[in-house]
Amino acid sequence: MSVVAAPLPLPSLLSQVLVAFTIEFDNEFERRTPHRTTNYSSTAGSRNGPWLVSLVMWSNCMRFVGEQGVPAAELGRLARTPTNLNGMQRWGYIVVEPDPADSRPKPPRSAWLIRATSKGQQLRRYGDRSLKPSRSAGRRASAKNEIDQLRESLGAMISRIDIELPDCLSLLALLSRVLLAFAVEFERESELSLAIGANVVRALDEKAYGSGIFRS
Repeated sequence: MSVVAAPLPLPSLLSQVLVAFTIEFDNEFERRTPHRTTNYSSTAGSRNGPWLVSLVMWSNCMRFVGEQGVPAAELGRLARTPTNLNGMQRWGYIVVEPDPADSRPKPPRSAWLIRATSKGQQLRRYGDRSLKPSRSAGRRASAKNEIDQLRESLGAMISRIDIELPDCLSLLALLSRVLLAFAVEFERESELSLAIGANVVRALDEKAYGSGIFRS
């Protein structure tokens, strides 16, 4: 007898779209750019290349760091979320140093200037180019109408959310913000996080729980 799986809830469907897009972005960036990693060493000719990073580092850091640089405090305001500045500097994407135009003897670090290295500019250009709506993977696959419908539906949901949420990305920001809003609402009423509920508790039934397998 065949078993019909229950339809996945909306947060799960949105999560799958977001994860799939992130994987595609990261795979293409890894394929197209010189980089280093812990497990797989360096790509050819990139022994001193930057450490391989993910879409998240484009979305909350490099997207906002232009050739002229941006003050550290301003980056947080633009991204509306903290970023891993120490890591991005250590990995070769940015330089963080006092602004030459700041005449104060010891300006606070929040006023220091964040500038992109040549590798950081490469990451920024790749992200900007890849995530433009007219060149997204979905549109190249002739899925323009579906993408537009999803964007419209997510935008309508976000317009009803009264929480200040980051908007680091375009279509991906819509997915992220709706998912975050789901999590905030869920966790106001639950002792468990939405992630635990979706990944563990959702799969349990009375038989599994009664056996004691999942009891702490």
